Amino acid sequence: MLTGDPISFDCVAVVPVLIGPLQILVAVLPPLLGALGAMLLAIFKPAAIRVALRVMWRNKLLTAGVVVAIVGAVCLVSWTSTWLAPRASAAVGGGDWPAFRGGPERRGADPGSADPVSGGTVWTFTKDKTFFCSPAAAGGRIFATSADKAVFHDRGAIYCLDADSGAVVWKYAPDDFRATFSSPAVAGGYVVSGEGLHFVRDGRITCLEAATGKALWQFRTASHVESSPSIYDGKAYVGAGDDGLYCIALEPDADGNPRVLWHLDGKDYPDCEASPLACDGRVYFCLGEEGCGICCVDARTGRQIWRVTTPYPAFAGPTLAGGRLFVGMGNGNYIDSAQQVAQKRIEQMRRKSASAAEIAEARQRLAPAGEVWTLDPATGRVLSKVSVKETVLGAPAAADGRLYFGSRDGLFYCLEPDGKTLRQWNAREPIISAPAVGRDHVYFVTEKGRLYGLNRGTFRPVCEADVGEGGSCISSPIVANGHVYVGSAGKGLLCVGRAVAASRPIWAGRLGGPGRSGWADSSAPPSQAAMLWQYPRSPAAANPAAVLVPDVPPAFLEGSLYVGVRREGQAGLARLALGRGPRDGPSEQWFYAARSAPHGSPVVGGEVAYFVDGRPGDKGRSLHAVDIATGQARWKKPLADDAPGGLLLTQDRLFVCDAPNRITMIDVSCGAAGPTWSSAVPGIVGAPATAAGLVLVGSAKSGVVALDVATGNAKWLSSVPEPITAAPVATEDFVVVGAGGKVCVLSVVDGAVLWSARCGSSAGAFVCDEDRMACTTDTGEVVVWDWMGKEILRRKGGLPGMPPMLCGAEVLYATAGAIERVELASGRQSRLAEAACLKEAAAPAILANSRLYLVTKSSGLVCLGSKE
Repeated sequence: MLTGDPISFDCVAVVPVLIGPLQILVAVLPPLLGALGAMLLAIFKPAAIRVALRVMWRNKLLTAGVVVAIVGAVCLVSWTSTWLAPRASAAVGGGDWPAFRGGPERRGADPGSADPVSGGTVWTFTKDKTFFCSPAAAGGRIFATSADKAVFHDRGAIYCLDADSGAVVWKYAPDDFRATFSSPAVAGGYVVSGEGLHFVRDGRITCLEAATGKALWQFRTASHVESSPSIYDGKAYVGAGDDGLYCIALEPDADGNPRVLWHLDGKDYPDCEASPLACDGRVYFCLGEEGCGICCVDARTGRQIWRVTTPYPAFAGPTLAGGRLFVGMGNGNYIDSAQQVAQKRIEQMRRKSASAAEIAEARQRLAPAGEVWTLDPATGRVLSKVSVKETVLGAPAAADGRLYFGSRDGLFYCLEPDGKTLRQWNAREPIISAPAVGRDHVYFVTEKGRLYGLNRGTFRPVCEADVGEGGSCISSPIVANGHVYVGSAGKGLLCVGRAVAASRPIWAGRLGGPGRSGWADSSAPPSQAAMLWQYPRSPAAANPAAVLVPDVPPAFLEGSLYVGVRREGQAGLARLALGRGPRDGPSEQWFYAARSAPHGSPVVGGEVAYFVDGRPGDKGRSLHAVDIATGQARWKKPLADDAPGGLLLTQDRLFVCDAPNRITMIDVSCGAAGPTWSSAVPGIVGAPATAAGLVLVGSAKSGVVALDVATGNAKWLSSVPEPITAAPVATEDFVVVGAGGKVCVLSVVDGAVLWSARCGSSAGAFVCDEDRMACTTDTGEVVVWDWMGKEILRRKGGLPGMPPMLCGAEVLYATAGAIERVELASGRQSRLAEAACLKEAAAPAILANSRLYLVTKSSGLVCLGSKE
């Protein structure tokens, strides 16, 4: 996770555009020749000109030579400037972008691309200055349409650019091609795009050859084609404004003419401007101001399957994910806010002598409002509605069980599938385009042209850039090739940002690391959870000696669980690979035997799993490093018998409390046990934590000790009011520690106590995220605070020793026989799971892949989740 202040995309210098002397000569030669001709005409009288012509005729050979030399020089300069310019090959590789934002989820990201989080502008394409479209990325190419619209001209083009350099591969721009809003769709070697802005009444649908830009066919409609096509099953589905929806075969007929397979008339489907979505034998599309609806028709015939009326225009294309259809809507459009639309409409009504009552009704109906609906794609039944203050114009993006979208109200939202708001971030400017969702980050542009990248898990900004200049930024960004590509209103098409080297995934410590609460991958908790499987399948019958070690929660990394097991007189660590289906139990990959059962939770990173065997006081304890591929020992180091044994893993360092009063750092950057340092800390409590370049260690005698990560030298010591009972956890700004019956929050800068609160003794470790912190007390109270010390939640009935799980906008906690969930904003509580095995929970649960995994005393490892 990236933390700290946002990284500006603009912090790196823009790649310069070099203008050579030949290009300058080409630019200035025509005006110089024109000026010379004008000067000659001004100086010479007609008689003198006739004399000059006679002289030139008498010296025909010399005159011809001069003319040829001048023409040759001009041609040479032109040829040289053309062939010395950046060029790209005409070949188009694999990969498709068959619909607006790439596909049904409208994610706007190439799934193989790394997330850009640093760097400045990589290149800008400024042959045209304005791009309203959302670019398409396919085969190492960027496809985009331009919009050069002014009072006296209306021009546009379809471009294919090299994704790395911005060089033109080909350009399609016949003389009568007009400024375009439609975004290209690319699939199967075809490029399909609409043409024309809103007031065009004969916009075309154009199909090109993706490799060369050669026109295969064009079809002229009776309205504008702002809709972006959806390519499916050899056909292009395109909305044509007031001319309805078209289905056209990609392959032309024998004479090269387009083949319209069916057409839904605009009289029945008016304002068909949003980008349709064709998949699974159906076409889903939305209607704007004159239609106000969501429709589903048969992809083969155009027969209507269902139609739902909406209270507002729906300009955002529908999104399909997880068996649900999502549609944004609201008053207002890409150019005018709801207030501006209402003002224009009311002025029209007044000119037509509308009554005061009619105007009042219109004012109320056209007031600022927005919604996102969730529908059953099979029937059109509305499952949920989420209201926001202003319209949602960009298609919502679905990724990993979450929905992301922005609104004209300036807020950027993350919703769960059932409509609950998980997170929101205030951009303080209207958002009228769709977001792009990468692996770990989400990107969007404000109307004024500010591009933001947020961490998906925390919504903390990690990067930003200015991509606007004057006009409204309507283009939706995409993520591909490790960059963000976005159009602008004045700066052309931009390629922004670079991906940094990917960090190795790690499981840093108990429940994911100090402060983490077991929420492994930011996946949504199931709405209702039942037992899906247990490991071993039947512990008492199949293998009575196979028992999971209590008090040791599993570690999770890349689809595998690492658990402590006792088996047939042996004890050690097992790696379990999770099955694909919800009821598929895990398969054991290996079992590594140690002298004693694992103590605490294993940590896993890179290619190695680390664990300490034996409890404090046991003989012959060791720190083990196990190869996660083979289950064989990489190395092991002895520990003191009475060592606390707490572990913490970072990207390149392993910290272990290997003696009662000592912490040791081991360099594991190359997978081996490298150089170390050791520092004395009296009476270590629990495991260490890290933040801001510090290692934070709890001391029963001294409070909290902050050590330099690289050297182990002490940086500060913070005394707390009472002896420490819970190990410290930390964010980049705060350190939290339990002391007696209090929670104490310290400054990470110098250890100063910022605030403390009486909460009762914490029976388990504190947990925290960017917004709040929580614990379960020894009396079973679950308490949640914000970072200013305000108590947000207090609930009785929790299991002592089982810290709650913070999952964004809600908290989960274990009770005797059940797992409860509480929405932090409303305080509403519901039961997530209830099972007999939960009465014997022996360690806190972890949540991964929307499933809960926890260790019980007699049922072994159990998995709880949705049966669907």
